[in-house]
Amino acid sequence: ASVSNTTGSYNTAIGLQSSYNNTTGQENTAIGYNSLFSNTTGSFNTANGSQALFSNTTGQENTATGYKALFANTTGSNNTAYGSQALKSTNTGSNNSAFGDQALDNNTTGSFNDAFGRNALTANTTGSYNIAIGNFVLASNTSGIRNVAIGAGAGNAVTTATGNVFLGNQAGFYETGSDNLYISNSSTSLTPLIYGDFSTGNVGIGTTSANALLQLANGNANRKLVLHDALNNDHQFYGFGINSSTLRLQIATTAAIYQFNAGTSASTSSELMRLTGAGRLGINNIAPTATLDVAGTFKLA
Repeated sequence: ASVSNTTGSYNTAIGLQSSYNNTTGQENTAIGYNSLFSNTTGSFNTANGSQALFSNTTGQENTATGYKALFANTTGSNNTAYGSQALKSTNTGSNNSAFGDQALDNNTTGSFNDAFGRNALTANTTGSYNIAIGNFVLASNTSGIRNVAIGAGAGNAVTTATGNVFLGNQAGFYETGSDNLYISNSSTSLTPLIYGDFSTGNVGIGTTSANALLQLANGNANRKLVLHDALNNDHQFYGFGINSSTLRLQIATTAAIYQFNAGTSASTSSELMRLTGAGRLGINNIAPTATLDVAGTFKLA
């Protein structure tokens, strides 16, 4: 161990050929067969496991725990790898964190990635600023950047896309595009609970067709959008519904009213008209007693 050391100080090497080529590197710890084998001047590295940080030469402040963890790293720094073959192929990438068997194992130059879980970001090579939490999360990503996926299998099909957020088990499993938001709990949910398009700022609920700032899934229902639910049924609520070629404006009881107002100041509004649950329309009249009750002048043309 450390047979080539010349002026390196405060190094610890335990295992056959560990820290074998170190010359001036300092404060390194190598535990295991061939760990930190190629290191020459790199310092402040910790390698724990057979062939961990094997190829490191000048990289600094790396931590590798597990068989072949950070195996190919040469000059990359500030990487953390825990798990068999975690960050195995990284050579110059820096500031990566990989926790789990083969997490980020094909990464070469990608930097600032965080992968937690078995095979998380396993195909990533040059992609950077990705966060993957869960087994097989963002498993196909190669060069995509700024993707965030949480949940087993989330974002599975993304390869080169950017700016996606996937939340939930297998959320966005089939998505290949960029700038999408999926909140779902199944790959078979072709209509996720919530979908968003970061490029437009639009959000869809129960649909991936977000063509407005807020869009609900198509389909007829008395109770489509509820502002206040009185008794949890399709009639006694305040809100909106859709029937065949019909927009429903719903109030909960015949004692309730539809009220139309206009702001008159920062703290007050003026009522323009009201329609009661009994079917009486009052204009400038808060207590209509007829089907149409107008307080003031009106004109019939």
